[in-house]
Amino acid sequence: MLQNGELKNIVGFATSRVSWDAAVELKIPMLPEDLPKAIDVTIDGADEVDPQLNLIKGGGGALLREKIVASAADRFIVVVDSSKIVDHLGKFPLPVEVIPMARSHVARRLVALGGNPVWRERVVTDNGNVILDVHHLRLTDPGAFETAVNQIAGVVTVGLFAHRGADEIIVAGDGGVRKIVPRPRTGPATA
Repeated sequence: MLQNGELKNIVGFATSRVSWDAAVELKIPMLPEDLPKAIDVTIDGADEVDPQLNLIKGGGGALLREKIVASAADRFIVVVDSSKIVDHLGKFPLPVEVIPMARSHVARRLVALGGNPVWRERVVTDNGNVILDVHHLRLTDPGAFETAVNQIAGVVTVGLFAHRGADEIIVAGDGGVRKIVPRPRTGPATA
């Protein structure tokens, strides 16, 4: 909340050590790293957004922490420029965080799923893992693909946010800023 030009009652949580250090330097109060409570709202970026508000995230390498924070948030708002809006996810390489000893095993499984994984060399996540960037995907069923990749032994997480997509997208473009929210479901209501 903004009062007299100052933020009041705001406490942050960083998804990377770099953003944690920046927040501390700016004197933003921070939650402990063990995420002791639910988060009211998380605001983050994305590498790609489809019309159903499914996302590819993790181009910066913090996909696991971003996924944890998004899953703990009551509202998940994503801010992007218009170049990130796509018809189908997959033009941007899909990051997959992997335990180092399983890198080759996971890469072979990702090839079997139709992708071309490339090891992001000299990158180690804040969690001590490595990243495979999967190229040449056209994700027509992001939820099913997210589930399939997460079932591969050695995968820590995948940068697909389909099971927990965004609640709202804020898009900046040449025509100004617009908001995208999920379309209402059609058909019979379920209890």
